[in-house]
Amino acid sequence: FLTNCSEAVIAAGGMRLLTDAPTEFNTFRRVVVFLGFAVLAAPILSSFGDAAVVHAFKGEPYWTVFRTRAFGNALTELSVVPCAVLGLLALAHGMRWPRRRRVGEAAVLALGLAATAAWVFGEGMQMSQITRTPPMLLLLPLFWAAARFGVGGVSSALFLSALLASYEARVGSAAI
Repeated sequence: FLTNCSEAVIAAGGMRLLTDAPTEFNTFRRVVVFLGFAVLAAPILSSFGDAAVVHAFKGEPYWTVFRTRAFGNALTELSVVPCAVLGLLALAHGMRWPRRRRVGEAAVLALGLAATAAWVFGEGMQMSQITRTPPMLLLLPLFWAAARFGVGGVSSALFLSALLASYEARVGSAAI
């Protein structure tokens, strides 16, 4: 609990100190500060303490715990935080609903991204004549989300991709 809290304090402190709007991701400087503190510094620095605690109480190898936790938390910070922050801000500021055409485009994008992610990460989607699909195929829907829906769209698309990758890693083709 304390190491997770230290991660949040490091990320929030760095964001507050080095950017004028820590809840916005709409300039290069704000994105770099977010990547530097929330995605890299906070998970790495807090993982030292967490790995020490897990090693002391459970006897697991220190560097294995450190590496697993640092990478896992960095991915979580990158995929969950912008989506959650922008979503909560939209709700707090009373977002207005987009036109049906825009909602339709977002739905097509989400379905296309889900199908692509299932194909890339899912074992059950592989066809015998086709080689393993590269994760770079996800770049097309992510670029689409960035170009058409901005920071909120690409962060939502990245969150959906990470969620589907986690699902496939946990459940795999047994659920299909």
